[in-house]
Amino acid sequence: MKTVAIIPARSDSKRLPTKHLREILGHSMLYYLVERLQKSSFIDMVVVATTDRACDDDLAKEASKLGAGTYRGDLNDVLKRFTEAAKKFNADIVIKANGDNPIQAPEVIKNGINFLVKNQLSCVTAKNAYTGLPIGLGSEVLTMEALLKLDQEAPQRFREDNTVYIFKNPGFMNWAPIPVKPEWVSKDLSVTVDTPEDFIFMSKIINALKDSKPEKWKIEQIISIALSIYNNKKEC
Repeated sequence: MKTVAIIPARSDSKRLPTKHLREILGHSMLYYLVERLQKSSFIDMVVVATTDRACDDDLAKEASKLGAGTYRGDLNDVLKRFTEAAKKFNADIVIKANGDNPIQAPEVIKNGINFLVKNQLSCVTAKNAYTGLPIGLGSEVLTMEALLKLDQEAPQRFREDNTVYIFKNPGFMNWAPIPVKPEWVSKDLSVTVDTPEDFIFMSKIINALKDSKPEKWKIEQIISIALSIYNNKKEC
């Protein structure tokens, strides 16, 4: 089976424009995510799915420079764009790796793939609400068959987020939370990047990890550093 990690991303976020191209220690935020996914032995390909607008040209160029595949499609139908990217690169198993989360944990993805296959599920999720994992560390994993069904049946109001329709409609698809270790749980912690403040927080985390390569960063290490920075900020 071919496992493809797809990163939905665009450049014109209202709260933090061009965030995926903003640099930390001389590398774009996209670099850290692509690097961590590409160096995971259980992922066959990494693809950036962005829009076909001129404002996303630089994002597509950065993806190509990093050795990722690219797919460019409709701004207003994220689910369709994601599905077409998976079809273009002949995926059998699809990882939804949001571009807002540059330090997603390969350990969680590996658990997800194994759990999906072993239990013959359609989808598994690491969403904070179901696992307690810090926001921004987890991904979602789907079979290609499940993604095609989702694309065919999800109405327009659910197409901005690829998988939300699954969780809003019990019984639509056979899904489960990804198993996580107790030491990975930190329900109130977020390492996603949506705002300038989030980007500063992420920069501090990556600076604390700079002595090793991104693919070597372990989830326990990331959580420990993030909590330390977060708690120090609260004390101030």
